[in-house]
Order: sequence, then C-alpha cells, then structure tokens
Amino acid sequence: MQNSEIESAHALENSADFVGALRLYYAAYKRDSSDSDAVLGIAQNAMTLDNPELALEFFVKLLILDHRNPWGFLGRAQVMIRYNQVNRAVSDIRRAIDLDQPASDLRVDCAAALNDCGECESALEALAPIREDYGEDPDFCAEWIFASIASGKGNDEISRMLDDCMKNSDDPLFELCYLALHRSDDDRAQVAQILENAPDLEYRANLLFGTSIVTDMT
Repeated sequence: MQNSEIESAHALENSADFVGALRLYYAAYKRDSSDSDAVLGIAQNAMTLDNPELALEFFVKLLILDHRNPWGFLGRAQVMIRYNQVNRAVSDIRRAIDLDQPASDLRVDCAAALNDCGECESALEALAPIREDYGEDPDFCAEWIFASIASGKGNDEISRMLDDCMKNSDDPLFELCYLALHRSDDDRAQVAQILENAPDLEYRANLLFGTSIVTDMT
C-alpha cells in the first residue's frame, strides 16, 4: 500500500506542483531506497523540471530495482531523445512496449516518444491495441492523428477525429496536423506563427511538411 507521502506527492503532481512532488518523493526515497514508486516519481518529476541528468540517474535506479519495469525503459528513452540518441531511445521504447502486457495507457507515452523519433508507423502499431479503450482520450488522439498524417495515412476518418479534437482543444499540434491535412498556399506563414509560440514542435512540423518548409522560415 502506498504511504501517505507518495499519495501526497501524486496529488501535488496532479495540481502541477512538480517541485513539491519531487521533495516528497525524495523524502520517501531517503526512508526506503527500494521504493519503486518514489524512484519513478523522482525520475519523472526531474524530467518535467528539465533535469535530464537526475532523471536518467533515477530511471536507471528503477531498472536496477526491476529490470522488467516498462516505465524505466520508457523514461530512459525519453532522456535519450533529449540527448539526440535516437537509436538507443527507440530500442528502449520497443522494450517498454514488449513489457507492457496487457497493453495499457503507457502506450500513449510510448507513441509520443516514437513520434518524437520520427517512427510514426511504429507509433501507430503501439497505439492500435488500446484504441478501443482510449480512442477518445485527447493524448491518444494527438499521437494517433499526428502519426497517421505524418505516415501518409490521413483520411476522412482522421479528418473527422481531428475536427472533433479541435472543438475541445487549442493544442498547437492539432493546428499543425490540420494544416498538413488541408494543404494551402498559406501553410508557410501559418506554420511559422504556430512555431513561434510552440518552438518545441519544429521537428514534428518537419515530419508533417518536410524539412524545407521550416528551413525556409529561418
């Protein structure tokens, strides 16, 4: 059973107080260094707080505690993506997927990481087993729609899904996907505006439109 410290840390995460959550996870870890919930919590919050070195240290600790923990492999992959170690990242993501049995919502994060590596076909394969249960989840939809369009599988179904998502979300990724699905002469200017406000989407824009459209804007 989770102790109250871990439960409080989860509550702080849910309210976006990642610094406070990290402190509580550390306190739990200091009391019991084999507490996998505390180790994972430190790793994930360190990543959220842009401390990949600390995140990597604790994702590795998690894998030492449990070498079959899919979150450990996914987390290490996310750090490798940050360091542009794409091949190592993809290998870890695939290991996480293999260990995620039965398929869970971990696949959404795996698909996001695969899309960030340009492995869009693999992202679709990762998501397929959970589509029936999570097909209306906004995060699932974002990765499914993006991977479909980027891999040339944008169709009427994807268009309808995208329209529904854009009614309920102002996620700039949906805006990029919409532009990619409905090409027009104004793409360059509109993409530039989106990337000005969300520069972290530049790589995904390259996948959707081709490197040239982003390069021409710089």
